[in-house]
Amino acid sequence: MMRRATHAVDPMWVVLRERGPLHTRGQLAGYLRRLRETGRGHWADCLAAKHPSECERGRPTNASYPGDRR
Repeated sequence: MMRRATHAVDPMWVVLRERGPLHTRGQLAGYLRRLRETGRGHWADCLAAKHPSECERGRPTNASYPGDRR
């Protein structure tokens, strides 16, 4: 697709450089709750273990990702 693009930067690489989509930041606690409510608690536990700085007893900490320039 980028072979025919009229712009030089692929939007996917922008998102990857920003460490993921901005609209999902601070939403981990709600997502973990949703996973548990729908019988996917194992996956909630996996995500919580991978991102401990984003959840404190199931609540987001407003911590930014490394490399953020805000």
